[in-house]
Amino acid sequence: MADRPTLPRPALPVMTFAPPPDGALDVGDGVDVWAVALDAAADVVEAGRALLDDGERARAARFHAPRHGARFVVRRAALRTVLARYVGAAPAALRFRRVGEARPRLVEPAADLVWSAADADDLALIALARRDPLGIDVERLRDVPEHAEIAARYLAADDAAAVAAATDETTRRLAFFRGWTRLEALSKALDGGVYRHVERRTAAGPRVAEGGIEPFLFTPRPPFVRAGETSPPADFVAALATDARGPRRAFTLRS
Repeated sequence: MADRPTLPRPALPVMTFAPPPDGALDVGDGVDVWAVALDAAADVVEAGRALLDDGERARAARFHAPRHGARFVVRRAALRTVLARYVGAAPAALRFRRVGEARPRLVEPAADLVWSAADADDLALIALARRDPLGIDVERLRDVPEHAEIAARYLAADDAAAVAAATDETTRRLAFFRGWTRLEALSKALDGGVYRHVERRTAAGPRVAEGGIEPFLFTPRPPFVRAGETSPPADFVAALATDARGPRRAFTLRS
């Protein structure tokens, strides 16, 4: 039987982020996705640092590169600021707890919220919902020298086939990161690392291992313009894994 030809995949939908409405927010039975620009002015970084607890500030201080430490501060302060909009508390007053390998939970104030966060270079995405499963991932398109080996070993069969069938570097790069963000989002949604998820998929089959979740792949349009450019960068791909059936909203957090 002849091999079935690999059809070209449609372009990914673009997710554009708008300013949130004023006042408290309620995610309801949907999912809210927030975009955060991680490269911020020094005064914004210091204002964010003031929102963190001692453990977060200690983690920020351990980064060797100041730029990476500053991005960590902005990312953690953004998470606190976003969550505060849903629970009616000051960002600095939030307290988190991690039990075992599970993702951290908000314990003060207690709230029926779950979240997943990811970042790539100068962009962070935060997804919020009322319950699991929930996972998000974002990657900046770039060269991956071992893409063929990684795709064959870790990606789902159709994603690996798309990488192998690519005839130019641009198409190959996009196919690889479509598959990788899909894998990462699913592994986060199902509370397991990539390796554990691949093992589960191999043993149980993809549909069983993935709980019937089909991630939504998209191109995030970041809420910033890089120096020397005139429009938001288009070199990211992202995936959102959830079984929520309510509205999907996209907000931007302004510094």
